[in-house]
Amino acid sequence: MRSLAIGALVALLSPAVRAAVAPLSPALRLDFDQPLEPRAGLRSASQEPAPALGKDEQGFFTYKVEAYPAQGVSCPEAAARLGAALAEAAGVTVSAAICEKAGAGGYDLAIEYRSAEKLNLVSTGKVNAGAYDRGGYASKAACEAARAPEAARFAKATGLAPVAVFCTQGKMPIEGSWTLVIDGFGKPELLPQVAGTYLFGQVQGFSESTFLAAVRAGLEREGLDVSFVRVKPSIGYSELSTLYYAKSRVRLQGTELAKLNTAAQCAEQLAAARTALSGSREPVVSFCQRTAVGMPYEVALINAGTPAPKASAGYETHASYAACMAGRGRMEDYYRGLGKTVLGSVCSWSESAWRVVVLQP
Repeated sequence: MRSLAIGALVALLSPAVRAAVAPLSPALRLDFDQPLEPRAGLRSASQEPAPALGKDEQGFFTYKVEAYPAQGVSCPEAAARLGAALAEAAGVTVSAAICEKAGAGGYDLAIEYRSAEKLNLVSTGKVNAGAYDRGGYASKAACEAARAPEAARFAKATGLAPVAVFCTQGKMPIEGSWTLVIDGFGKPELLPQVAGTYLFGQVQGFSESTFLAAVRAGLEREGLDVSFVRVKPSIGYSELSTLYYAKSRVRLQGTELAKLNTAAQCAEQLAAARTALSGSREPVVSFCQRTAVGMPYEVALINAGTPAPKASAGYETHASYAACMAGRGRMEDYYRGLGKTVLGSVCSWSESAWRVVVLQP
């Protein structure tokens, strides 16, 4: 059907609505394939002026910084300095440097700049940390002492000039957790990354400082450029976290290889595990930990990049630790006979008996 009769439709309307459309002729028909005559007062979209562009569409963008420390200057002066730093580092025109808020927690600043496109922000303060705290410093003094060397690390790793470098606890400070914020703009060579894991026991054989040093050394063996390694105790467990530079995020993986009854047993199995995993299979760190439940000692590993070994409990059960140790070679040979690559083995209390745990790649 080429046309639609409007008069029939008008008849179905209420009296009030019919009165409103009375000027329309009942015989008027709209032909869909015929052009309509323009009416007075109507203009095409092409005749209307274009709507005003928003600032972002005109090439104006805003860089915001929260909780920026006073550092002996007023809020407007801090904004002006930050704007100048952005203009120099990114080569953009700064149209406004605004102090938005000055409070006990620091300054909130907004730097408006003009650019062909929004600048890519690379920041240690906006790293995806998941459940882990990105604050790597236990005090403001420790954070301030790290400013210069970490700004240099940031510049070398990312290839970007730091625009802002400051210590903060943010708007919701966490006790004993200071974050060193370093902001730069552009396409980075490496990105700041945060990874972490939980320790469900008391680390044995290390002080806190030597344990953190061992973790750092292990991460650096994996090719990561490490800014900090931190352990933060909590009720029943500790949180280990690290900030490093890499192309992509590397996950930290904690593994418990064996459960033991005494510290001496744990030390013996830790030595066996280290021998088995030496070379290309070496974890970031291996250690004994004392736990609050179950068997009181565990052999634990932390891996990053290099995956944890596959640990297969042998089919034999043993009534004593000594019997398990005597059966290690036999169980390793059994797995080799199955065509498996065997790195070594440890003994562990498992399912109410001692078992040989065979380690495979």
